[in-house]
Amino acid sequence: MLKSRLEQASRSGVLHLSNLGLEEIPKDVFALTNLVRLDVGWNQILRVPDEIAQLPKLEELWLNNNPVVEISASLASCSRLKVLDCRNTDLLTLPRELGRLNELLVLDLRGCDGMKSKIVDADSTSPPGDAKGILEYLWRKDQRRQLKNELEEKLRMGKYRELIDNPADSEAVTTLVKNTLAEFTDDKDVKDLIRNADRLFPPNPQRASASRIKTTFFQLKDENEKKKLAADLELRLRQFYYDSIDPQAVEGMVKGLFSEVTTLGDMQFLIAKVPKLLPEKSEDFTLAHIDLSRGENKVNPKVVHQRLVDLKKSIEEERLGAIEAVFIKLQVHYSDVEPKQVRELTNKVTALFKISGDLKRLAEDCSMHFPVEFEAADVDPKAIKASFLKSKKSMV
Repeated sequence: MLKSRLEQASRSGVLHLSNLGLEEIPKDVFALTNLVRLDVGWNQILRVPDEIAQLPKLEELWLNNNPVVEISASLASCSRLKVLDCRNTDLLTLPRELGRLNELLVLDLRGCDGMKSKIVDADSTSPPGDAKGILEYLWRKDQRRQLKNELEEKLRMGKYRELIDNPADSEAVTTLVKNTLAEFTDDKDVKDLIRNADRLFPPNPQRASASRIKTTFFQLKDENEKKKLAADLELRLRQFYYDSIDPQAVEGMVKGLFSEVTTLGDMQFLIAKVPKLLPEKSEDFTLAHIDLSRGENKVNPKVVHQRLVDLKKSIEEERLGAIEAVFIKLQVHYSDVEPKQVRELTNKVTALFKISGDLKRLAEDCSMHFPVEFEAADVDPKAIKASFLKSKKSMV
């Protein structure tokens, strides 16, 4: 029976081996390199072996109702896989490499009662059987592992090359890499960490502190970002004052301003709002102390900083007022809904808007963009913004 099914599958690309009492996937199956669908459900199979990678055209793999405890990471080589049915198996986890299966649409884990809680939680973010939530979790896990391996290899081949023959130092490097990555949540930061590993990691891995490495990393990151912002501000000032300022004076002007404006967010805000924060004429700016009580017309870095604080406060107050206007209009629009729910909807929708003027217009045209049914608005707040932007574009 098995032989005839294998021969038929070599022609059709489909192989059904369910309910045959199999304890493993037959070795001859892996010779069927054109296989598209493999159904081995309702058997006694414990493992999906590495040989599964020999089926590059596989699109569907049905493992349901087997006591499967392990799936080989080699399944990630089946890049065309669209369906992976693991219902009612004994799987406790999934290999992180499966996150590379970009075409996988269905990953059914129903009935896998012993499955790792993090995978169960990831699965719950998507409809039953939908692979999206689990794939995202596995992909992130896979990315972190690859970054970990890259960092450890760089340290072993570089900074700690002369130490790794010592078992204690070798183990210390592995532990240090693990502890250091636990301090970082952003993969972009980890990539920067790897690039600058020789500068950031101390000579002795056994005495190294992951938290100190993190502190040093972000100090250097802030310093580099401030240097970039200083260059951006210098360019902005040259544009703003054009030929009315001595190029030699711009550098001192930037240094003076950044001595008062010290956070990255405020520096970015200053660059964006130069016309509102600095005097129109360059000669009205000074680095010297000024006495405002005497009515001096000069502007120095302290004055600019105070203007910045006042402007940010004004913008925030304007935004809060616009949000409140949307809330008031929505209370009328959804008069039969509890105010708490209306407030939550208001917060969801207004968080999608950056410009206070847009929020004011949204409040004015509330009935145009918010659906009649509250549930429809609550389920898809992005549709409300899309409606607003479409209307705004048509008015241009």
